[in-house]
Amino acid sequence: MIQSMTGFGKAELQEEDIIYTIEIRSLNSRFFELSTRLPKQLLTYEHEFRNLLKKRMGRGKAQLYIAEAKYSGKLHRIGFSPEAVSSIANELREAAENADLKDDLTLSDIVQLGEWLVPEENDDLAEKKLEIALKGVEIALDEYDKSRIAEGKNLEEDFRKRISILNEVLVEIEQKAEQNKEMMHQKILERINQYIPNEKIDQDRLAQEVVYMIEKIDITEEIVRLRSHIDLFNEALENKEDTGKRLNFILQEMNREVNTIGSKAIDSSITTHVVQAKDELEKMREQVQNVL
Repeated sequence: MIQSMTGFGKAELQEEDIIYTIEIRSLNSRFFELSTRLPKQLLTYEHEFRNLLKKRMGRGKAQLYIAEAKYSGKLHRIGFSPEAVSSIANELREAAENADLKDDLTLSDIVQLGEWLVPEENDDLAEKKLEIALKGVEIALDEYDKSRIAEGKNLEEDFRKRISILNEVLVEIEQKAEQNKEMMHQKILERINQYIPNEKIDQDRLAQEVVYMIEKIDITEEIVRLRSHIDLFNEALENKEDTGKRLNFILQEMNREVNTIGSKAIDSSITTHVVQAKDELEKMREQVQNVL
């Protein structure tokens, strides 16, 4: 079963006083690309999240968003930053002087800014947060995989519908091509009999020329190869690895055969069928860009 490169997964995880909300989404891309939005305490572990997502996702343009919720229960120990207090006080006094304002700065004014209140986290707490975040990402990835499988199922149904249409068009082309060979054979003989006396015709040479001209419009080989590519396409839909790349290659080969059939067409009805086939292949080519 094929999987789409478009997907979305979300998870919310709480352990004790730590709460994380995780969102993962992706779009199609030839390679793996990741952009992240992480809480400050997880920024140093970005490579671990990147490795995990690359292993699970394969390829695609992905986004990872992790937010830590504010919790009103157990409070973390708050650290005091005297350097920050001094810096803020100096900047505020300078701003007041430049604006010709009265300097009545108090400690309560600085407390409201909150920039000098720094939650203290020891190594054990940091490791615990990483462990919880990674667990949450795994849960979000499970949901993400479900959405990719569901979208992949829709893509597969669309592919099989278009392959069915392509097979019907191919039958019409094959039937018309056989009729055209008979018709061309008769026209050649009629023209020769019209302009050349029968006693002056070399029958062996005539037969060779007729065969040569009919071979120029014969599309039997192209139809056989196109049917073979259709079988390969159906088989590739059952693969689990690199399906998108395989399907894209097969579609290129199918399009090449259809173009050759179009170049050999001497009948407007065949040309019409070729246009229809190319239209279906183009729609499939657009869709296959989203297959993992």
